[in-house]
Amino acid sequence: MAVKAVFEQTFEEHSFPYMLSKTNNEMYLDIIYCHWHNSIEFIYVTEGVLSLQVDMNFYDIKAGEAAIINSGEVHYANSANEGFCNAYAIVFDPHMLNFLEHDICQIKYIDPLLSAEIKFPTHIAGNHHWENQVISDIERLISLDGRSFTGYELLTKSLLYSIVATVANADAFIKSSQKTLGNPKVDRLKKVMTYIHNHFHEKLYISDLAAEVNMSEDNFYKYFKNATGKTPTEFINNFRMQMAERLLMAGNASVSEVGFAVGFDNVSYFIKTFKKYRGCTPREYLKRFQSGMSI
Repeated sequence: MAVKAVFEQTFEEHSFPYMLSKTNNEMYLDIIYCHWHNSIEFIYVTEGVLSLQVDMNFYDIKAGEAAIINSGEVHYANSANEGFCNAYAIVFDPHMLNFLEHDICQIKYIDPLLSAEIKFPTHIAGNHHWENQVISDIERLISLDGRSFTGYELLTKSLLYSIVATVANADAFIKSSQKTLGNPKVDRLKKVMTYIHNHFHEKLYISDLAAEVNMSEDNFYKYFKNATGKTPTEFINNFRMQMAERLLMAGNASVSEVGFAVGFDNVSYFIKTFKKYRGCTPREYLKRFQSGMSI
């Protein structure tokens, strides 16, 4: 059984590539696991302090503050002080902002955003009027979650445009000359993560990962731990558990089949590892999912 590993979010509605989700450190081992995608992501913290890493930069996002992840940026997050932390994530394909006519709005704002000539600033702390306006628009987007009414899509899209306009008006977009488009350390990390995502169902060795980026095993281990907050083994197992969750929720495979599909040749060890990373056995996880309980 093969599982296709992807970095992109799967949008339920392809004609409206936008989604909102809630995450916290009671629901998941990592509030945001280490990954990247071509979408843009708004993160809004409602409780606690979120320790966020974007590429090789660190930020503490407090309750009432927001962060913006640009296309292609590697990011992960956990609670800053091990206390409870809750956040919302809005993910959307920036191409949904395209205009059918190549007008001045497309040329001045949307094209540069899509080509990464300009990027959103990462930390929206609310220290300036424009930041408060962005946070207000993000809060409004969150308030629309689950609501179905005529004009919902228009209102959602208008709020996304409002955020772009607010940042542009404040001259707060980061130009490509200020924020490099390529970072060798980040590019190296992406290469390793791609290898893991493509081979997670096989036996993986640190020597293979180190060779992928032409590093010694010792240097690679230190580099990877510093870049992701996890050892290579922890990262691989965590990703395997995420793939296992998808298969369990699909309901088409037994626990043993799921274990084999995500790279375990011993069912008992798979169950032990799943419980270590998810706090319950695969069967218990499946029962919670089927009963609608918090996972």
